[in-house]
Amino acid sequence: MQNMDHDTSLKSTKISGSFEAEISAPADIVFPLLCPVREYDWISTWKCEMVQSESGVAEKLCVFITDTEPFGKETWICTRYNFPREIQYTRFGTNAVSLLDISLIKDDRSKSTWLWSLSSVSLNEEGNRVFVEFDAGAISQKLKSINQLLEYYITHGQKLEM
Repeated sequence: MQNMDHDTSLKSTKISGSFEAEISAPADIVFPLLCPVREYDWISTWKCEMVQSESGVAEKLCVFITDTEPFGKETWICTRYNFPREIQYTRFGTNAVSLLDISLIKDDRSKSTWLWSLSSVSLNEEGNRVFVEFDAGAISQKLKSINQLLEYYITHGQKLEM
């Protein structure tokens, strides 16, 4: 029998956080904005390169690339698309993989409540270094900031310039 040596020296880091957000619009208005193309409408710093989309907007297996600090270049795939209830993006980068879930909790004519959840796993020591500054609170705060931009756009019809 052959002896198989496995390198188990990397101790990856997993970080997770979530945020529940109430948005001043029903789900059928909010959901289309959770798209890499439509994010240009409401996030002033948003940049992406669309790789694949049959419809030109978010859909299952839509693929796009971002390059942001501190994560670097990442490929995103829309791995779940259930209009207008849930969308999931899986991100693959050099240093980490991540899963972003956005799910509708409650919907009525004037507002909707959404749960944003993000989990990431480092792939190497550089990923571990990036994650040192993140914890559940930091992730939740980032998700809250994103939701504030979305709420501003919904209520004012324009993006909040940063």
